[in-house]
Amino acid sequence: MIIRKLYGKGLNYMKKVKRVNRLFLAMVLISIASQFLLGLIFNSLTLYQGSAISQVLFLIPVLCYILMDRGECLNELQLQVPRVSVLLLTMVFSWLLLPLMNWLNMFSMLFAENYVASGMMGLDGLAFGKNLLYIAIVPALAEEFWFRGIFYHGYRPAGVGKAILVSGLCFGLLHMNLNQFCYAFVLGMIFALLVEATGSVFCSILAHFIINANTVVMLVVESELEKMAGSVVSAAFQSAETLTRQDILSVMGFYTIEAVICCLLAYRVLRRIIRRSGRQEYMRQVFQRDGSPRVSIVSPALILGVVAAVVYMVAVEFLL
Repeated sequence: MIIRKLYGKGLNYMKKVKRVNRLFLAMVLISIASQFLLGLIFNSLTLYQGSAISQVLFLIPVLCYILMDRGECLNELQLQVPRVSVLLLTMVFSWLLLPLMNWLNMFSMLFAENYVASGMMGLDGLAFGKNLLYIAIVPALAEEFWFRGIFYHGYRPAGVGKAILVSGLCFGLLHMNLNQFCYAFVLGMIFALLVEATGSVFCSILAHFIINANTVVMLVVESELEKMAGSVVSAAFQSAETLTRQDILSVMGFYTIEAVICCLLAYRVLRRIIRRSGRQEYMRQVFQRDGSPRVSIVSPALILGVVAAVVYMVAVEFLL
């Protein structure tokens, strides 16, 4: 009887994982198709409009997944409201991640174009509210619901470690360019770990918002300095396209030291977050395998999605 129950539970877990993998494949195909459609049919759209349409297109398969799952996935989301002290520590933790993100960004620029820097040129540096909405608020809410909500908790029956790794991989790949993949993959895993450390997806939303909002703030700072100092400051804020390989390696030397120090501090802050959330014992046990049935995350849909995303990114970077 016990074996039959475990077998039935294992089948349900496998079905859930396969559904999440099919969702990932659908989002990859929609992302690839939308890149061409937005370029061919809607080439007159602004960056803001293109971003909004992309979010809506991603929302369609997510809603279909929720309907097929009969809304059960919504009951699994960790929506516990964190303590104020945990939120404040999460803010500190997020700021300490910025040097790591900058280092990974610089590293990817050794072999990939910085599409974020290119995209920033299409934004109004002084439209702070609009930029904050489209770059920080909407992505933080939508992407955390999709990746740390649907994806991560869909993979979680296979084990927390596997779920953190694969949900982070999906998050990185769905950025659809090599530059963003490098740091989105790592940040995706850190955000999932933060959800476990706090028991709340609200903390990953806050961390995601702070990291994206930093880009908006720097854009405003750059615009204001260029207005005041003109070409002198403008030259200091040279675009990513003008940086040579030697320039990047020189900057990375500084970022390496800063990133290592800040990562060590972030680790200490994360431990503090776990203590303030009362999850020390939980975090000690969560990575240990219990008596639950083994569930494989890999399925044909996941493999096809990963291959399609990688082929597209490589083609965009080196062939198109």
